[in-house]
Amino acid sequence: MNDPKTSRQPVWQRWLFEGTQPTPWRFAAVGIAAIAIPPAVVVATFGPDAVNSLGMAAFLAAMPAYFAALYAGIAVSALVTVVTGMAGLLSLGNPSMALLVGPTLAIMAAICGSYGLARPALQALLAWTIFTSPFLQPNNPTLTFGVYLAAMVWSLGIAKLFGHTGAMGAEKPQSSGYATVFGMLLAIGMLISIGVGNRYFGAHGYWFPFTFVIVSLPPHAQLLDRSLKRVVGTLFGAIVVVGLGKLIEPTAVHVAVAVMSQLLAVRLMPVSYVGATTLLTIGILETAALSTAVAIDVVAFERLGTVAAAALLTAALVAMGALIFSLVAPEALRSRRKS
Repeated sequence: MNDPKTSRQPVWQRWLFEGTQPTPWRFAAVGIAAIAIPPAVVVATFGPDAVNSLGMAAFLAAMPAYFAALYAGIAVSALVTVVTGMAGLLSLGNPSMALLVGPTLAIMAAICGSYGLARPALQALLAWTIFTSPFLQPNNPTLTFGVYLAAMVWSLGIAKLFGHTGAMGAEKPQSSGYATVFGMLLAIGMLISIGVGNRYFGAHGYWFPFTFVIVSLPPHAQLLDRSLKRVVGTLFGAIVVVGLGKLIEPTAVHVAVAVMSQLLAVRLMPVSYVGATTLLTIGILETAALSTAVAIDVVAFERLGTVAAAALLTAALVAMGALIFSLVAPEALRSRRKS
């Protein structure tokens, strides 16, 4: 039954704010500890020059491992993270290989969806897209993968220690037909976004597949609504970052903004998806600028372009998927619309 107070709110307010109970501070702080400590330790150990390689590798392991653990057990989270790490090293510095690996991982994620594990797999795929950037260099793959595995173990250990594994609840398995269509469209989207990103978006072309995967995250029954909220939140975040780049100079302040925005994003997620996406975008852009030594407003402007491209690509693929279902399984399409 709907809350009478909620039903009396304006439509825009109901769209922007879905709940009233934010994530507890302790829960959000544990998540930040699981994700942020590994790269910080790596940079402190190997020096500032390790930010672009080893530090980023630690982040790319800790982030998907922790978020996957929120929806699945330790074993599944470790599996998808390890596979993603190996796929990332295979794609590192090799754009042609990335065009093969990306769609393959997309199909694997769709297969995971038929077992109720789409979100953990897509969280890992999200991290893999950053391996396609030119900032990560394959200088020492053995050490890089060792750091990656250590960061994953830390992140999963924190999730297990504080009881965060499976905290977000189980995901409903998708039908084999839906998983097949979704996998096909996701693979096409990855192929297009990687190719176009590398060709037309320069050094930050990885933002295109990165944004495309964000827009494609479950729940797919609310894909259009959630995708629109992700696009709006990302646009807001990029605009805020442009302003911060003009107003703030000290690096220490940007580091604080990156950490606090991600902490607040986790806390705000149950209350406002748009607000949480805005804060998460600020944190990601600040982190990218700090790790690549590129002006933050430049990164933000490039992000705006890839958001628009990813939104258009997703809309086209959703329309294609709806057409396929209307021809092959119209009852499945009607059921999904009702849900």
